[in-house]
Order: sequence, then C-alpha cells, then structure tokens
Amino acid sequence: MAYAVNTDDPAAPLTYSHCIEFPGNNAKFEIQFDEKTARYYAIVSRITDEEHRGARNILSILTSKDAENWELFADIMNCGDEDPQKIGFQYVDFFIENGKIYYLCRTAMNGADTFHNSNYSIFGTRDIASL
Repeated sequence: MAYAVNTDDPAAPLTYSHCIEFPGNNAKFEIQFDEKTARYYAIVSRITDEEHRGARNILSILTSKDAENWELFADIMNCGDEDPQKIGFQYVDFFIENGKIYYLCRTAMNGADTFHNSNYSIFGTRDIASL
C-alpha cells in the first residue's frame, strides 16, 4: 500500500493513497536504492502461483525506477519445481556496493523438515552494474 503525505502539514497522519502491485509474498523483505543505477532493488520470495502465495521456494531480485512499478531482474535461487513445504528462501538481508548486490539468506533445503526451519545460510553476490 502507498500512503500520501500532507506536505502542508508533515506531522499530520499519513493517508491511504493506493496499492502497489508487488510480486513478493508475505515474508520479510527490504528495498534499497542504488545511486549508481538510479534504481530500487528488493530481494523477495517471488510469487509465481496464486494458489501457493506463501511459498518461498523462488528467491528473486526485483528492480524498479520509482518503487511502485516492479520488474524481475533475476532469480537467485529457483526451486519452483520442488515441494514448497520443504524448501524456503527467506529473511534475506542485502547491501549494494561497487555495482554488486551482496546478500545473506536463511535457507531450508536438502532435508529440512519444513520450509521455515532453516538448515543453511546462503551468502552470494549478483552483478547489477550493467543496468
């Protein structure tokens, strides 16, 4: 959801403006702005199946010029063909430096008892300098 600020009275409560179409599920995510590419980035558990909106088995980087209209930049990990009850990529934290995204992801796979009970942490990088 997006909220509007009363610029005449910045201390006034925010008011609802509109919803933003965002293809990430209800797991924790963050959005960061990169000055070099002048784009926003988010790493999310991407929704690809409306019947499994809570699935966390596809981890993706999204990008946007305005933080409202999002597009897929790249899949980092795609286990979309695997059981979403046994695989999960979640609670990602990341930073952007020198044209790369550096990320750390709590991960459940290769024998985890559920998608939420992690048995790995994955650290990786992805080049974004070409944008």
